[in-house]
Amino acid sequence: MSVYIHTKSYNRNRAAAFLAGRWEVGAAGSRESRRMPAAVIMAGGRSSRMRATYGPEHKALVEVLGVSLLERNLTGLIVQGFDDVTIAVAASEGTIHEWARSRGQDLAASTGARLTLYLEEEPLGTIGALGAISTTGATVVVNVDNLSAIDLGAFLREHEASGAAMSVAVHVERFSIPFGEVRVADGCVVEYSEKPERSLLISSGTYVLGRTACEQIGSGRRCNVPELVRSLNTRGGRVHAFKHDSPWIDVNDAAGVARAEALVARHADRFSPAAVK
Repeated sequence: MSVYIHTKSYNRNRAAAFLAGRWEVGAAGSRESRRMPAAVIMAGGRSSRMRATYGPEHKALVEVLGVSLLERNLTGLIVQGFDDVTIAVAASEGTIHEWARSRGQDLAASTGARLTLYLEEEPLGTIGALGAISTTGATVVVNVDNLSAIDLGAFLREHEASGAAMSVAVHVERFSIPFGEVRVADGCVVEYSEKPERSLLISSGTYVLGRTACEQIGSGRRCNVPELVRSLNTRGGRVHAFKHDSPWIDVNDAAGVARAEALVARHADRFSPAAVK
């Protein structure tokens, strides 16, 4: 179920001043003039890990350096040129609905953007809402529990050039194994590494879905991203990988909040303005 939030009339001079400070979304040194497509912020999860370790609020409203994850994602989209944004959220999460109708509405109104709530009456998985949200053309999808400085304009251009049904932003993440790793040959330990690190190419939780991918999901059907990728590959729909090295973090528990605050502080120039005043 979609709930449209009417934006208030706004001060054009104030909006123009903010828009003049947007990130460049074209090639380096140029300003992108094209209109960006619709974007969706996925916030439909139960937030069980965050609530168990940090407090009763849904992770969407947990603050990183004084600004909620939801606000950081919304302003991050606005400053990159997105003016049609939907927040997909569980129908039971009333505090998020209220945030969208108050603070979210003010943020959107200050730049003339449209903000819509899509309420999930039943859990639809990590990507299922896209089967029901009405959009035309490509749709950019971000997850509320991720913070990143991905250049979404570059992501869109690469997606369109690839001709793929769906694109997934990917990056290299280093992981520390908390055990000693051994290599055995002929019954003998020939190598021993204490707490080694490994680099893996992982999903950044940011996607571009074309109309074919959205139709593949189907309206009102639960669907997770791995299932959609398998389905597209099985049916001949290409899934493109957009490689980037932008700052990125997944924020799902109390420890993640602390890491996110450190990341944002280190890369303050790469993240969107904390708020639209």
